[in-house]
Amino acid sequence: MGVKFFGQYLVEKQVVVADQIREAIEFQERTNISFEALAVEIGIVAASEVARARKQQQKEPVSMEIMLVQMGYMTTFQREAVINRQRARHIYLGQALVELGHVSHETIEEHLAAFDIDQAVFRTGEVRLPAGIPHLEFCRDTADVASKLLTLVAWIKHRLEDGRVVTQFLGHDHIVTMTLVGDVSGMFVVSASHHAAVAIARAFLNHEDAEHLPHEVLIDAVKEFANVVCGSAVAKAAQIGLKVDIVPPDEFPVEADRVVHVPEDMVGLFLPLVVAGDSALDFAILLNH
Repeated sequence: MGVKFFGQYLVEKQVVVADQIREAIEFQERTNISFEALAVEIGIVAASEVARARKQQQKEPVSMEIMLVQMGYMTTFQREAVINRQRARHIYLGQALVELGHVSHETIEEHLAAFDIDQAVFRTGEVRLPAGIPHLEFCRDTADVASKLLTLVAWIKHRLEDGRVVTQFLGHDHIVTMTLVGDVSGMFVVSASHHAAVAIARAFLNHEDAEHLPHEVLIDAVKEFANVVCGSAVAKAAQIGLKVDIVPPDEFPVEADRVVHVPEDMVGLFLPLVVAGDSALDFAILLNH
């Protein structure tokens, strides 16, 4: 048992095959609409206001509907109206599979109930880290900010698995390190696949057509993501009396085997993510003893 998405669960149970899940996800993408896109569509906010709100999200990781209210672009009443309309037209994965004829409604209901039981232990609402690692609260805040930014800004659907202490881990296509100095010293590491880096580039560099960007630009996007995460974590640390500074991020060279080794004088906290679709993304926090 481990953290997973409903589509992955259905494939493992041989209810559907992976191609049917992909077809259902594409159906969802054509049908569903984001809160901000719907708000623009019905004329409550302007596209330029949404763009400014997205920029502010990088400094304050809250949902778009809350951000638009905070910035005065819509009222609370308008927010609720958009949410209700969005819910009315939203289609979930199981419903998409039924509408495409891949499975019956009764089968989906049966497996959804079993899936909820299977995954209940992971829905605690907080990042679970091993006891005994240095600066536990700082690590938890960093992981929490990174996860929220992925969801709210980069729109990468994911779940954080339990953090674990490691001496090495397998990296992806684009790896960036952010050095921490001061009361907390070490490195924050972001390891992203090509698809994840593309999603981050769309959000953090405003590249709508990011699929064909060169490696150097995608690395810059991941660097900016790491910079925003650590900036927020450092600000939170200051609130509890920790003085931490950050050094501009660097690209970590990816070796042929993609194994990242934790230096012997550091504690390696690995934060794996389960990511929907073709993306892969992990975090790590390497702390000096």
